Amino acid sequence: MAVEVDLIEFVRTLVRDEYEANDHYERKLDDDGWAGWPPYLSALFFLAVDRRFAGVYDEPQVIRSRP
Repeated sequence: MAVEVDLIEFVRTLVRDEYEANDHYERKLDDDGWAGWPPYLSALFFLAVDRRFAGVYDEPQVIRSRP
């Protein structure tokens, strides 16, 4: 799957709490049909978990974790 620039920018706006920009990208992605969004979101989640736990974790540990 090729990662679209709009998907990357959408996630950046989420992380940075840029609500107006996030709304802009969400509308644009809605118009485009969000092709590839589910696997991209899944990859982001697993990357975040791996970074948070330095690659050593189990499911209950992830569920109980607090930022």
